[in-house]
Amino acid sequence: MIARLLGQARRKLFRAWPFFSALLTVLAARRDDLVVNTAKGRVRGVRYFLPSLNKAVDAYLGIPFAKPPVQHLRFRHPVPIEKWRGIYNATKLPNSCYQTPDVFFGDFPGATMWNPPTKVSEDCLYLNVWVPKTHPKIRRSAVFVWIFGGGFYRSHRFDDRPGDCHHNYSVSVMLCLIAIRLMVLDI
Repeated sequence: MIARLLGQARRKLFRAWPFFSALLTVLAARRDDLVVNTAKGRVRGVRYFLPSLNKAVDAYLGIPFAKPPVQHLRFRHPVPIEKWRGIYNATKLPNSCYQTPDVFFGDFPGATMWNPPTKVSEDCLYLNVWVPKTHPKIRRSAVFVWIFGGGFYRSHRFDDRPGDCHHNYSVSVMLCLIAIRLMVLDI
């Protein structure tokens, strides 16, 4: 009885193997089209579909542009990051830089939107890049670089919700958001 059931399961698996093989190939190919080459190494991003714009955007989140400014680098100018081996996983939002949270007006969206959306840390020198998926024949697009304001004591990149940062740039604009150190840690 058990041998017969195992034989049936093997036959079903053998028949389904081409389907699973094709599915895995497609999934692997989709994942690889989000890998890009940079001067410092290869980076893997994540793709978001924005229903309100009926388009997709590729996000490369948390790409380091300097060594973490901790310990002996704390009060120094940023030191460029070295090349890395392998593929850097840039699929989640990085740390936010230390800052004083806004609690003056209470807990409502108009006030708390200025507070960091991720964990705060001295290790915060990262770049987020949002690339709209445009027509394949378009090779170049405009680049908008955003260095946030906030009086050097509070603010963040404002790209914690997929689509918010590309809502007004719905044509073909690559958006680069850079984090900077704030308050006493700013150099």
